[in-house]
Amino acid sequence: MATFEITTGKIPSAVKVALYGPEGIGKSTLASQFPLPLYIDTEGSTKHMNVRRLPSPQTWEDLMQEISYVASHPEVCRTLVIDTADWAEKLAAKYVLTAYADGKTVDNIEAFGYGKGYVFLETEFHNMLNLCDQVIAAGVNVVITAHAMVKTFYEPDGFGQYDRYELKLLKKDSPLLKEWADMLLFCNYKTRIVKDQNGKAKGQGGERVIYTNHNPAWDAKNRFGLPDMIPFDYSAIAHIIDGSQPTPEQPAVTAYKAPVDINEPHGQIFETPEEDLASQNTPLDVLLQNMKYKGIEEKEVQQFVGNAGIVSADTPISQYDNDLLNYLNENIDSLYSKIVAQRDPLG
Repeated sequence: MATFEITTGKIPSAVKVALYGPEGIGKSTLASQFPLPLYIDTEGSTKHMNVRRLPSPQTWEDLMQEISYVASHPEVCRTLVIDTADWAEKLAAKYVLTAYADGKTVDNIEAFGYGKGYVFLETEFHNMLNLCDQVIAAGVNVVITAHAMVKTFYEPDGFGQYDRYELKLLKKDSPLLKEWADMLLFCNYKTRIVKDQNGKAKGQGGERVIYTNHNPAWDAKNRFGLPDMIPFDYSAIAHIIDGSQPTPEQPAVTAYKAPVDINEPHGQIFETPEEDLASQNTPLDVLLQNMKYKGIEEKEVQQFVGNAGIVSADTPISQYDNDLLNYLNENIDSLYSKIVAQRDPLG
């Protein structure tokens, strides 16, 4: 009978990071704060940055060779940055048109028929991530940046639909990158719209932050117990990458604690009078304020949630769990529209 050695404890390893967000928010600059970075710049976004870089790959073969080079020469850097995944995907798509065409002329990825082109592309994207794993095995961190796109998400239970941020990748490639990463970090602007005493709306905030956990409005994850929202600065994750421990005097991670934490897809937009902001602390408080300013009655919310089969229609809102309350808050505009339709089905 075979015997196996059982080990315990954490296993030291380089870290796999996927960093994505809107155009121009500073993803490439943030990646430059990682230890001794070396860039593979697929789109020319680092030409105004004082960073170390390999030649800009012109083909998919160039990109794969450069990743392989770092895997076999880990002394050249401590962090490999591939900037960006969506432009790398374009190189892969061009490669697929010739490498998988069997001598035929193929003009676009759909010309293979029956979705075969996307399967070929998925295979190549998976091969790239496998090479990145070799870099990780050599002790070098890998950061892959990507752009974000807004896409409508349809709830499988029929509860509704809403816009959310996702990786700007094709349908089969996006899950590969999300699963591969130890940290999928979503960078965005934190903005709130408030109403003054005269009812006039105005924008406040606009600071850059990083979201580290899944939310209905975006994809994110981490395996290190990070707060849901952290500052847009490498120091917030340095202890994970460097393996150092935060000190009591200078904690490595500082969570943002806003009076209201409403996560809307387009930059966390929330309407509320300024004088009420300080008093809103719980998801229930937030929902009640949302209902007040939208003119929604409790029985209407109860009826809607009951029709969706989540809880019975006679369950008071005060008895909803925080997950449901947060969901209602995050989709208050969609909820309001549907309740208005319930009031006047013909209107």
